Amino acid sequence: MLDTTFLSTPQLDAILRSVIAMQSARLDRVAAAAKTSAGFDAAEAVHMDRLVGWAYRLLDARGADAVVRAEDRQAMLAVGLTEADVAFVDQHLAILQANRMVPTPREKLARLVEEQGAQPSAMNLASAQQMYFRGMALASFNNAGRYRGVVPDARDIIAAALHIDRSPPTRVLVPAPEPAQALPPPTLPTEAPAEPVKTSTIDDGVVAVGERLISVKKKDENWDTNTQDQARQTFDLLDRFLKQECKVEGLAQLRQQHASAFVDFLRNEIYKFYGKSPRDKTRTIAELRKIAADKPPATRGIVGGTLNRHIGNIEQLLGHARARGITVDRDIDLSGLRGRKPKNTRARDERPKMPTNVMKQVFAAPPYVGCADWDRPYDLQEGGPVFHRALYFVPMMLNYMGGRREEFCGLAIDDIVLDAPIPYVHIRPNEFRRIKNPQSIRKIPLHRELNRLLFPEYVGAIAALGYKRVFPDLYSPTTNSPMGDRFYDEFMPVLQWACKQLEVKLKYVLHSIRHGFNSQLKDADVSDENRGDLLGHIGNSETTERYAEPIALQKSLEIISKLPNVTSHLEPHPVKLLPWVERHKVAPFSRGKRRS
Repeated sequence: MLDTTFLSTPQLDAILRSVIAMQSARLDRVAAAAKTSAGFDAAEAVHMDRLVGWAYRLLDARGADAVVRAEDRQAMLAVGLTEADVAFVDQHLAILQANRMVPTPREKLARLVEEQGAQPSAMNLASAQQMYFRGMALASFNNAGRYRGVVPDARDIIAAALHIDRSPPTRVLVPAPEPAQALPPPTLPTEAPAEPVKTSTIDDGVVAVGERLISVKKKDENWDTNTQDQARQTFDLLDRFLKQECKVEGLAQLRQQHASAFVDFLRNEIYKFYGKSPRDKTRTIAELRKIAADKPPATRGIVGGTLNRHIGNIEQLLGHARARGITVDRDIDLSGLRGRKPKNTRARDERPKMPTNVMKQVFAAPPYVGCADWDRPYDLQEGGPVFHRALYFVPMMLNYMGGRREEFCGLAIDDIVLDAPIPYVHIRPNEFRRIKNPQSIRKIPLHRELNRLLFPEYVGAIAALGYKRVFPDLYSPTTNSPMGDRFYDEFMPVLQWACKQLEVKLKYVLHSIRHGFNSQLKDADVSDENRGDLLGHIGNSETTERYAEPIALQKSLEIISKLPNVTSHLEPHPVKLLPWVERHKVAPFSRGKRRS
């Protein structure tokens, strides 16, 4: 029979110390890596760890379903945090929960319990979970010393948190952090209010709260312009629906039935192509419903990923409203309203993966072996010129380096590092484009085929002309469209030609190349973590997401070298730029250029 004796106080204390020691070691690695980065800001690093500490403090106080409540917001503001900080804590909690980082995996908690010679009973696992959250919070709050020569151990951290005088402190190189960093856990309310009460001092209108959320996301560089516009469209439509159909004026009045009615409207009653017309922004809900009713049944309603994107925006809106101190009904749950995938499909089957033979055929197309002229890139001419441009290099980068199209199409000259022992492309935000999310920041070694086919020489030629963009041929001053859109328009005829040559159906899209990259590395037994580092994906655990150091460039180079070579037949040609790029002329596809 299993011994289900409860963990004793000394055992719980040992678990707490173990978690603090583990987390402190992780933070040591984070600090060591961060200090090597250009523009490293120690104060910002300390601040971000304290915000993470607040998230774990709330988990300690309320369990794995914790969210930022009004009293938590007031407590954080009282110690000097900003509204943006509060929103970050609430968002970090949501990320931990969405990615199943909380509750902590059972096997990890069981290991902590068994290390104390106890059995992992339900009660002991629950106690270990609380010690885990508490230890993570304490270690995060006491991180400042790592950036000024203080390396506290678990005993020092606990002592500081409990205001215990330990003299002399252990392993302290310079004076220890101020004990004021350790704040008392938030006070749990004795009972929840029976009915949500509208906050009179904060505008709880959907559009007003939505604009504040968009502003935070924009400032934190979490949402690009396209994502901001999509969210704004969702909030504007929701605001009209609530006011006109439900007589709801603000989020404090919102209830589950209102949210459900709005999702039903999206799923069944709105025109599938809502938003294409500028007049949709001013039409009433009744007018939008009538437009859809006059259309074929197959074009009524928004489903799948688009519907879920709207729902996701609303969920973030509600979370931000709570972080702002607006009392939003806690019974609202949109998860059951999301679109579901058919049971007989898997995520890996949703988009086709680009086969190797199709990519080989792509690089047999005129732009890569010789074309009639720069403005006739699809007309094959034996001995014709090969122009070095986005159409030439970006497909190679997508195939061999696994990035997203805008990550490569929007590269700046400064993002290409050629004087390092292993040349690499630095995927990061720049003045021309943002990136999808923080984990997308990464360094990808330049594949040997890019080196062989003179990409470094091309970058040098573009830089010598004074350009800041790696691919100025994609830029037009008369449009705000992403540069990847122009590349898409140029590349798809090549892909269509390749599929026609192979007599296969054109079922592939540009993103299929990225799926093929991941699939080929998986077939080569490359780990999820290493593939995630190259692809810029979030990790499957907290260790891989926040604390695991990126794989070394050498390791990355070894990994991408396992990919099939689909350009071995190409010969390197002396760098030849597009004539209008060489002369600093406006792009011929520019609308203003065509008018003139």
